[in-house]
Parts: sequence; structure tokens; C-alpha cells
Amino acid sequence: MVITEQQVRAAEARMKERVSRTPVAREAYFDQGTIVLILSDGKRFTFRPEQAQGLEDARPDDLRQIEISPLGDGLHFPALDADLSVPALLQGVFGSAAWMRSHP
Repeated sequence: MVITEQQVRAAEARMKERVSRTPVAREAYFDQGTIVLILSDGKRFTFRPEQAQGLEDARPDDLRQIEISPLGDGLHFPALDADLSVPALLQGVFGSAAWMRSHP
């Protein structure tokens, strides 16, 4: 499959439009038992690690390093090999449907 330059430019334009409409993470850190996200629209979003699948049993040292994906739509916790979707978090989705049912 050959991808043309025009297709690449169109995809980049669609992504730029999506990012402009949806807040993404610009900064993320662990502070006093809470994960803090600073979003591209200036808002702050916080949650406790035990609320999120993959972080629920983490030690504070496991949460100190948080990597933000290049587009700002994902968080990676290297010490835990855990990933979270920023758009899902903002919608109140902190894990898979099965996990959410078992962690009210």
C-alpha cells in the first residue's frame, strides 16, 4: 500500500482538528496520593491511583514517573508497564468494562 503526500497532509489536518477540539495532557505528575493532569485547555484533572486499572496496587515510587504520549492522549507508567487513555479518563472511564464493574 502506497501512501501519498496528500494523504499524509490530510491525516495530519484531521489530527490537528481533533486535538484542537479535545483537551489533551500537557503535564502529568503524582502529588500526595493523587495523579494530576494539566490539560491543553488549562484545566486540571485529578484522580486517585486506586481508581485506575493498572495503578490500583501501585506504590508511590511506581507513580513518580509518568510519560505523556506525543499527542497528549495517553499516559504511560513505566514502572508498572501501565497505560491510560486521557480521553477515557476525562469521560470517567478508568479501566475495562469488566474492571470498572468490579471496582465501583
